[in-house]
Amino acid sequence: MEENELKLDKYSFISGNKIWIILIPLAVIAAVDQGVYIALLEQIQKDVGGYFTSGIAEAIYIISIAFFTIIFGYYADKRKRKWLMLIGALISGMFYLLTAFTFSLTSLIIVRAIAGIGIGSIMPLAFSMLSDSISTGKRSTAFSFWGVATFLGNGIGALIGGGYVFSGEGVSIPWLWHEPFISIGLIGIIIGCLPLFIKEPKRAAKEDHLKFLQSNDALKYSYRIKLKDLKNIYKRRSNFWLVINFIDTIAPGLLVAYILPYFINYMTFDIILVIVLIMVLAGLAIGNFGLAYLADRLYEKNKNWRAKMAIICAILELPFTAIALFLLPYYGTSVLMSIFIGINLAVGLTFTFGIGPNWYGSLIDVNLPENRGTMIATATFLDQVGRAIGTAVGGFIAASISIIAAIQSSTYFMLFSIFPWIPVLFYISRDLREVDTILDKRAIEIKEKFSLKNEK
Repeated sequence: MEENELKLDKYSFISGNKIWIILIPLAVIAAVDQGVYIALLEQIQKDVGGYFTSGIAEAIYIISIAFFTIIFGYYADKRKRKWLMLIGALISGMFYLLTAFTFSLTSLIIVRAIAGIGIGSIMPLAFSMLSDSISTGKRSTAFSFWGVATFLGNGIGALIGGGYVFSGEGVSIPWLWHEPFISIGLIGIIIGCLPLFIKEPKRAAKEDHLKFLQSNDALKYSYRIKLKDLKNIYKRRSNFWLVINFIDTIAPGLLVAYILPYFINYMTFDIILVIVLIMVLAGLAIGNFGLAYLADRLYEKNKNWRAKMAIICAILELPFTAIALFLLPYYGTSVLMSIFIGINLAVGLTFTFGIGPNWYGSLIDVNLPENRGTMIATATFLDQVGRAIGTAVGGFIAASISIIAAIQSSTYFMLFSIFPWIPVLFYISRDLREVDTILDKRAIEIKEKFSLKNEK
């Protein structure tokens, strides 16, 4: 195995510090696939025989992603990650393509489930390698690019799928939904080959205590996760509360599922709506990049600041978003009212988008390098649970009351999501000191082992 890896390593010419060159395209194409599938859901349902059948296939796809995220997260902390990513990325690309050639519910379920294996590998491997390629003071900013790539991919996918729906062809000729997956699959396979050309970033070499690892290829961080370590990970209380706060994803899951249909069915596409959408996109940029960058700068003074920034965002998103959503039925009654709603929505979403990169940064900070893939995987699994709850609750409220009531209910979940951050702020200083102490000891151990080896 190692001999084969060494042979393939000769193709690796891109520095591990530039791992984002392959991770961003992987995030975008995965999100495009999901965006297209959701946009074409009705056409797929008509073609495979039954109104809810394609929903079953997508539910199994999400379950597959969640399950294999845990598996790949654990092995990201034990094995060479670039080869795991190469396998996962190629699997997802090939089965995006095969989605175009499914003509029954059974084949659709099988193909989407196997595609989920590949997608499940990407998140824990990506964040594990990103954390080893970016210095500790820039991690929130780096993670913000992942969030934007996913958002961009979903948007592109929705536009591609929506193009088929609104052209009329997708409605009158249901089987046309297969076409976009051919392009997505071929592009996915090409992108899936990219990990072959990247040098895997050296594990833990960007930690403040372990930067000396970069000075010599023979210096290695050899610590790996063990099954018995899992019970100790959650002894860091902030770690537990960061992972368990999947409530944070219930509101986004609900909004993503129901606000787009509301815009399509109840709003007129005019210059005012264009202005509102531009403001929302500006909020995305400021929240993802601006607040992540600010947290990184403040982190240099106090390592608590990523968690502090996340809770500030969680608190401030609520009033602005609530005003916008509860006034949403009055959108269009006047230009001033529409702009007022748009401003509040944009400001609220600015703070919403500021939570994610700082949450990931905090989770990386309170875990040792050999535990990060597993913890990101666990958190991602629970995130999927949160999004599923949001979609299900929103569907129940939309069916029982109205779609606007479903959208407005997201504000209650925003309120509840604040509370798990309180124990994080209480425990995180102690947990960060514990991680620093362990890494200090390991730095000494690595240097001593290297010296003894050279003496022999």
